[in-house]
Amino acid sequence: KNPDDPSAAEKFKEINNAHIILTDVSKRNIYDKYGSLGLYVAEQFGEENVNTYFMLSSWWA
Repeated sequence: KNPDDPSAAEKFKEINNAHIILTDVSKRNIYDKYGSLGLYVAEQFGEENVNTYFMLSSWWA
């Protein structure tokens, strides 16, 4: 905690989010394969649908 630094709370959130991703095997695999877009897709459509999303989006492109 650093009440004198307004950016400290934002930095803490970023570090916490990175920790969550790195300690969750499924999220880490998604990030390793698709990056932050993959994590966004997982949040929107579910982790089980990420591969399908990217397969279909590359097929339609």
